[in-house]
Amino acid sequence: MDNKEFKRKLRKYYQKELRTNPTPSENRLKNILKSNRIKFNFQKRLNWFYYDFLFRNKRLILELDGNYHETEKQQLQDLRKEVFAKKQGYTLIRFKNEEVWNNPEKILDTIRHYKPKEEVAIFHYGQLVKQ
Repeated sequence: MDNKEFKRKLRKYYQKELRTNPTPSENRLKNILKSNRIKFNFQKRLNWFYYDFLFRNKRLILELDGNYHETEKQQLQDLRKEVFAKKQGYTLIRFKNEEVWNNPEKILDTIRHYKPKEEVAIFHYGQLVKQ
């Protein structure tokens, strides 16, 4: 097996792991979205990044962040993901895991009322960071 084939198989394995072993918060939000008949892709890969929830028709990405997102290394990786998403024409909005449990209506309202814009923005925890 050559290196290219190995990388392809590794990506497939990683994607399957992400989809079949969601975090409790991801699983809860998946169920909430399905029960509200909201179309989405879960753990969708765009180029080399995997995104938690992708809404193609709205050009919107939701990311759920646990405590490990507070580390400097992970914040740098998150910023790379956000910049790439923006370059692809998506708006990326981050929510903390606790919001899925304590205020899922806020997340649903964000999705329902989001309208794609010509100029894409980056949000951190509901706050506009960069336009």
